Amino acid sequence: MGTTTQLPGRKTDDVFIERRGKNVLWQRSMYCSCYKAETGQPDFGCPLCLGLGYIYDTATTVKMLMTGVKQDKSYSIVAAWELGTCRATFKASVTVGFKDRIMFQGVMLTFTELLTRKQRTALGSKDLLKFGKVTNIIKVIQRDPTLKTLITYRESIDYRLVTDTSNSYIEWLAGGNKPADNERYSILYEHLPEFIVWDVPQVRTDSEYYQFAKFSILRRKDMIENAPA
Repeated sequence: MGTTTQLPGRKTDDVFIERRGKNVLWQRSMYCSCYKAETGQPDFGCPLCLGLGYIYDTATTVKMLMTGVKQDKSYSIVAAWELGTCRATFKASVTVGFKDRIMFQGVMLTFTELLTRKQRTALGSKDLLKFGKVTNIIKVIQRDPTLKTLITYRESIDYRLVTDTSNSYIEWLAGGNKPADNERYSILYEHLPEFIVWDVPQVRTDSEYYQFAKFSILRRKDMIENAPA
């Protein structure tokens, strides 16, 4: 579980962040032991990380300030700004790290992705969705290659949405219709905006009497080419 630490006797900028910041869900990330440093690849059949290479702790609610891309010219000098990138400032006690996951609350986005039935055999009747906090599946469709027609699958009859502490899935129900193994299908759903901590360029050093707020560079998960899932 993500934890925060506060050194006694130091002043911080936390009051401003508390007043102006928004609540977000923060999950620390850790390498799964199946990750192979020699190849840079996880075990795609791993039942623990589901082939993602990372394991996330239980989400913790923290305050965060978000700054628009164009307002941080100093970071853009090194050509680090890309589509879907933003700067986030956290309280001094919130020590975010590389590949941690940040999810916004109270905002919904829609996303469509192509899935392959039985992406990971460890999941059985479930297929893993890209975003961790999916709230609603809007539509699931597939092109029938034989009849050249469109198949629309039915919620609660053919499939249902399943979530746990880290991930969301579409689960295919017994007795319903479903794509054949290794066939692709399309899904449209609503989810919480999700960002990955991409850099922690902390350039200010805490002193004996003052603890500076921490800032990080975040990238929207669907904008990262090699993002998990």
